[in-house]
Amino acid sequence: MSNVRTINANIYLKLINDEELMRLLHYPPSPPNPSPLSNQYEDIIGSENYWDIVDKHVLLSSKADDLEDNSLCRIYIYSGKPKRIFGNNTAVRREIVIDVLCHQSYERDQRLEWIIDRINKNLVRRNIEGGLGKMEAYNGYDFKAPKGYIAYRLIYLIGDSA
Repeated sequence: MSNVRTINANIYLKLINDEELMRLLHYPPSPPNPSPLSNQYEDIIGSENYWDIVDKHVLLSSKADDLEDNSLCRIYIYSGKPKRIFGNNTAVRREIVIDVLCHQSYERDQRLEWIIDRINKNLVRRNIEGGLGKMEAYNGYDFKAPKGYIAYRLIYLIGDSA
């Protein structure tokens, strides 16, 4: 497996094995319902529906065309541009991009910001297998989302061999 695929696969595994993040992505806010982190909800990791939930909310791609038909939160993980280090042809700082999209119905509890904070806690200043050094937060900004959604793009940098 290439370094880029290894890095992306390990980020994916790190995120889908975070119970708090999976709950934030899956359980919708509703006035009578408790926080998505409440013990009143079933744990996602280890549940019978775990892979269905993962496949619905976390994708290793830059886009999908089914969002407008659903009301959910989803993250997309993919590689961005490599940035040469001091003109070196064998080492780069690789951009890893994570797009976070939340349906407006999830924004009652600032879900987008909550998810962003959780992703950062999992990745920033952490070693990721396949990468060189620790992952750094590089940039972030909102971008045009499908109708009914809000979106934010997180960009991280990690060392990689070219």
